Amino acid sequence: MENLFVKASEDIEKVGLYGKMREILDGKKEKVEIKLRQVDDKIEEKLKIVINKTYESKKFETEAREFYFKKKNDIKKLVQEKVEIIEEKINTLKLETDREKLLAMINKSNIHLSQLLGTLQARVEDYVETEQFKRAYLRVNKKQKHIDQVIKNTNRRIKELFKDFNRNSNDFETKNKHIINDFDRFIKEFNETLREKVKTLEELIVKSYVVMAIKAVANEFLTLSFLQNELKMKKQLILYKMN
Repeated sequence: MENLFVKASEDIEKVGLYGKMREILDGKKEKVEIKLRQVDDKIEEKLKIVINKTYESKKFETEAREFYFKKKNDIKKLVQEKVEIIEEKINTLKLETDREKLLAMINKSNIHLSQLLGTLQARVEDYVETEQFKRAYLRVNKKQKHIDQVIKNTNRRIKELFKDFNRNSNDFETKNKHIINDFDRFIKEFNETLREKVKTLEELIVKSYVVMAIKAVANEFLTLSFLQNELKMKKQLILYKMN
């Protein structure tokens, strides 16, 4: 039986799936239970033979059964201890695997969000350089809404995954709360960065367009209505960006 649990422990370390780990342990437990039943039947049979042999041997029936009962309970206790050790190993491996999956997903999501922000800036700067100002502004507006939605979707997926892992392991949240806290901080900081980036790009668009327009109509007065019509921005926004 000792060898069975040693083998079970070794086999569990080789697999990466929680379900497979449980399957291995349950299989070994079943083998031990079958073996215990077989041993129990054999000993019971031998006890009956020995006890029924002579009158003297019958006197020791109670003591013999008590001794065997104690030994059997000792074996069951040992088996339970082995099972608990392996179950603890399974839970530890599961927790570590789930933590790695969570960190990998968070890292991938953070990189994707950062790439979206970098792409937004590069594309808008390209439009400004080629004097496609209206298109640049529309790009900022459209991309900001897209990134906002990606942030919401990402936040929901991460939180759902965190809850799923916690359901599988009651102490997952306790041991990994710092990970989700770090993620929340990243999302908060990223939102602030996004707002600041959008503000900066809008200012770039307005100022670049004004510079271009002044060069084009050197001695003419640029009205607010003209800028509003050309850039498709609200007057208040143009005034804010020009201040």
